[in-house]
Amino acid sequence: MKKNHFLTLLSLVTLVIPLFLSSCDPSDKRDEYDGDKLIVSLRNLYFDSYSGGDNYTDFIEDKFKLKLNLSNYSWADWTTQVNGAINGNNVEDVFHFNLDSYNFASTYEYWAQGEVIKALPSDLSNWPNIVSLLENTSNIDALKIDGKLYGIPIAKNIDRPETTFAPFTYVYRRDWAKNLNVYQEGDVYTWQQFNALLHALNLHFKNDASSAAIGDVEWGFPSITNFYKDSPHCFTKDDEGKVISNFHSSKYIEGLNKAKEFVGNQHYYQNQYSSKDGEMNKRYAAQKLGVLYENLSYSNYNKLRTDYIRNYPNVDVDEATAILKVKGPDGKFALEGAENWFSMTFFDADISDLKQAKVLDLINWLLGEEGTQFAMYGIEGYDYDLINDEPVLKDKDEYKTKMNGAKYLRYMATLGYDTLHYDPLVNIDSLNLLNNWTDEMSDALEANELRIFEEEPQIRWLSSPLKNQHSGRMLSNANAYVTQYAFNSLTSIDAYVAKLNIDPWESVLNEINGALK
Repeated sequence: MKKNHFLTLLSLVTLVIPLFLSSCDPSDKRDEYDGDKLIVSLRNLYFDSYSGGDNYTDFIEDKFKLKLNLSNYSWADWTTQVNGAINGNNVEDVFHFNLDSYNFASTYEYWAQGEVIKALPSDLSNWPNIVSLLENTSNIDALKIDGKLYGIPIAKNIDRPETTFAPFTYVYRRDWAKNLNVYQEGDVYTWQQFNALLHALNLHFKNDASSAAIGDVEWGFPSITNFYKDSPHCFTKDDEGKVISNFHSSKYIEGLNKAKEFVGNQHYYQNQYSSKDGEMNKRYAAQKLGVLYENLSYSNYNKLRTDYIRNYPNVDVDEATAILKVKGPDGKFALEGAENWFSMTFFDADISDLKQAKVLDLINWLLGEEGTQFAMYGIEGYDYDLINDEPVLKDKDEYKTKMNGAKYLRYMATLGYDTLHYDPLVNIDSLNLLNNWTDEMSDALEANELRIFEEEPQIRWLSSPLKNQHSGRMLSNANAYVTQYAFNSLTSIDAYVAKLNIDPWESVLNEINGALK
């Protein structure tokens, strides 16, 4: 891979070495073929159980004259694996990265300026489905550098791009709440009723130190602050419109003190501070928690329900995994705001125009009606028949056992929320419960009963030197200090603030406020 920012004096000298030696350079990418098929390497987080070789991948390879070399990332090492491939000059032709506003400058912006990634063609008219996806991507202009877009944001739901809140919320043991005489109709709890629920669950677990009333997914602690704070991350605004530190704000500290109280009362799982990735879900599925805070995506929620059905077949799964709806001290539900996309698909800078165009052809087809139907139902006449213009599977149980690579390849551009309601492999009970919750929260938003807290886009996506240099570390450190204070490693709020102030909050905030004037 020949990148501008990697050129050194040594590399300039080597340019005079006889040309034939350049053929030994592993980064010297040239189009290669397997027969009449152009070889392309694709790496994606969601290819964890997909390696090709199925009938549907074969069909796609024949249709687009591509030979797909497939690999995946692990969730825990995703960023490390991407950076390792880039630094080692062996990144795949098409790769997947968890881009967000906090790593934007050090990854996307840096890669674009250093010619690590290739921009999309300026004329995308040959790929109308991709154009539609991009036009409906929230804050898409923030992702453009000198007018160019260097990747495809992966849409959550191409049919509902207006989504404004994330499904970060609670599930709970409704059956236990009923047995403890604290259940509330419709699973809607006022702040006082929620506190009473946790108190009752705490008494229920009083003789079991390994259990607790509530636990938060590892990245979500302390979820209790959601009912107080104005921003999910570093920055918020005061009443005068000035950007301030969220973690220093009086609202956040009020919520943090409430979380500390819950820890002191042993409502929170006492080893929450040291829990490993996935541990809280496992504890809930093992009946060790009464309430769990989690990202209730369809896949996460359905897995939780599936685990319960497998582990406790005699327990009513609807009662064991009910979605809890809590109104905070202000009388409103509180949910984090969200972009309508998650992560991005990138093209290596050395990919040829031909190969990039053929991959765009594939993605565009997968986003269209024919490709989407193929990803959901397979091959007409083989897997399904059209009856009254609707696909009907010949044998649904048999189809469920098949690997359809098209469904995985579609993850290069969308998480597939648009197809959940007719995907034959989806558990309709899990989906309906989530959809009902989404509808309730949407109604609450219209009725001014839901408060969405978010970092404003002009702050979130602002690229400035000090913010780029420090904000990621500031966020990581602040989250660590929050946990230390909640669990009493930092014994006073003054000690917490003193720890925060080790980082250059004042200079970063001055820069942001100056840039936004």
